Amino acid sequence: MQHLNELAAGTTASHHLVALLDQFYHQGPNGRHLCLVLEPMGPSVAAMVDELPSNQPRRFGHTPTYPGWMAKRILTQALQGLKFMHQHGIAQADFQQGNILFSTPDLDSIPEEDLQQGMGRESVSKPVRRRDGKGDRWAPRYLANSKSLSKYADIGPDFNIKLSDFGEAAPGLLTGVLAKAFNISDPPKGNINVPVGLRAPELIVHGAIDEKIDIWSFGCLIFELLVGHCLFSTEGYQMNQECEDDHLLQITELLGDLPDKIFSRWSHGTLYFGPNRERIRWELMEETEGPPDPSLQPDDQDDPAPWDISDEEDDKDRKPRSPLPDSPPAEDLPEAGHFDFGVHDDLPNEFGARPPLEEYFKTRKPKYMSDEEASVVLSLLRQCLQLDSADRPTATQLLQHPFFSLEFGGAPK
Repeated sequence: MQHLNELAAGTTASHHLVALLDQFYHQGPNGRHLCLVLEPMGPSVAAMVDELPSNQPRRFGHTPTYPGWMAKRILTQALQGLKFMHQHGIAQADFQQGNILFSTPDLDSIPEEDLQQGMGRESVSKPVRRRDGKGDRWAPRYLANSKSLSKYADIGPDFNIKLSDFGEAAPGLLTGVLAKAFNISDPPKGNINVPVGLRAPELIVHGAIDEKIDIWSFGCLIFELLVGHCLFSTEGYQMNQECEDDHLLQITELLGDLPDKIFSRWSHGTLYFGPNRERIRWELMEETEGPPDPSLQPDDQDDPAPWDISDEEDDKDRKPRSPLPDSPPAEDLPEAGHFDFGVHDDLPNEFGARPPLEEYFKTRKPKYMSDEEASVVLSLLRQCLQLDSADRPTATQLLQHPFFSLEFGGAPK
């Protein structure tokens, strides 16, 4: 972060990166801790959407979304922040709504008592206890709940957002901090903490990574901000092979066949696809099942073909990717958001497979968006979500896309 701050000082890039004001060490019962003093910021993009007047009061079945002009401004500024980081050899590596923060006005003008973190019941967590019920002399007795600054956040027509949570953005700068952002010239060899649903294919199969994982996450963020729910449904999963299989299957259904260099690293790929990449299995493989025996031909493997849906006895013990109820007609959807029935709603086949991205987005696009505007958005999504990272454009190139010249979603007020 210190390195980023030095690079951004005096440039417009500083408008879109949270500033590090100071740092110090604190000696506590669990050792010596590095403490960072950051500029005060408002809520994250993930949290602020619930506070918008257009999403109040909360209604059952209503998915809060940002107005189109706000979504576009958030995306534009976030991409400008990524552009600066990538140009200076740093990948963010945890690009998500929770790490994009709204700016606040000068808080010096606000009385201190209004900003002070109280110590009342609402400001302190319940007593901290271990899950196994054992005592822990090192654990704190309680946690202080953070004080929301949402009412001070600037959400007017000239609002500003900043990227945050860079972790160790360059080697040796903040020793001891868990690495998140990384130097593009020296990417980490192990796993990195990217939200499950935002992982690029190369991350899922533990392949080589670079700054293009941020571009993939940016593509997912476009969908999230415009539609109101995640592009890939991975909620409730543990980080295991079943999760990775389902994620890769969703990617394949929406975007097409995986490149050979990705598919070859997918240990269960040949369980789901035949030698010509035809789909041969539609249910998710159980964790207890092993990978296919490479010595067996497809005809010799147990249950290599899609379900025979006429055989109820054979199907009752399978684990489908559960299709959900049909969604309502578009004209019945709320004006400012969508019902979110999950990712497998109103699907064309009995196995719960999703349609291609173009069809999937156009049935979920915001009501304010025309078909022509949807085509522009889809063009941007396709560029960001290239399955081969080498084919994804840079942040600089993306900023030249026609999407960033569109005006939609109502005028800012």
